Amino acid sequence: MRWSDEREKKRLENRLNDFVIKIYREIFKRKEWDFKREQKRKEEEAKAYKAEESRKQQELERQKIQLLEKNAADWEKSKLVKAFIEAKKVLHIKENSSVEPDSEFAQWLAWAHQHADRLDSLKENVLLSKSLKFGHIPIQIWTV
Repeated sequence: MRWSDEREKKRLENRLNDFVIKIYREIFKRKEWDFKREQKRKEEEAKAYKAEESRKQQELERQKIQLLEKNAADWEKSKLVKAFIEAKKVLHIKENSSVEPDSEFAQWLAWAHQHADRLDSLKENVLLSKSLKFGHIPIQIWTV
């Protein structure tokens, strides 16, 4: 073995060490990059979940408001219909002195009152429970 061969061997060994060190550095960088990418994916997934939950809450709120406003409108309509029925009854009594129990008008009054009661969202006997579920949030809504 010559002196030059040994010198070259040392240079090769030094280079090999540098090469292995560079490989480890690249592996570490790759693992760090993979970790950061996974963290970012998890953060985006959590953000998307929160956005979906928020959307569900907003939809639920929108439906509750819509139902409340419908019930209020139906109640108002019921009051109007009841006032109309009463005015019609007063007019009928003025013209006929009374309402005969089996008369066509008495039947109409009964039907009209039933209809007004169906509209009246405050009447407990016509309330129905509507169970809604958005995601994992169960709710009860009362409707007519």
